[in-house]
Amino acid sequence: MGQPTPPEVDLGSLGGHESSLQVRTATRALLAAAKDDRIAGLFIAGDLRPSDFGSGYAALKEVRAALLAFRATGKPIRAYLTHSSTKGYY
Repeated sequence: MGQPTPPEVDLGSLGGHESSLQVRTATRALLAAAKDDRIAGLFIAGDLRPSDFGSGYAALKEVRAALLAFRATGKPIRAYLTHSSTKGYY
């Protein structure tokens, strides 16, 4: 039998509304997950809105760097987007 699915995380307590997350919080979580042996991979779901990007491509560059560091550990990353802009895809 496969590993149990982790519970959903309510992001509402991190600020803004339930679908917003500060860039620094996201990057720190990704870097911590990269080092955590209990985490086997990453699944990203949802759609990004320009208002969530903070300073635009600069903020996305930080998140992308953290994702690349996560992937460099050999752990897979999968994403599911129903709608995406160039920024969201980046």
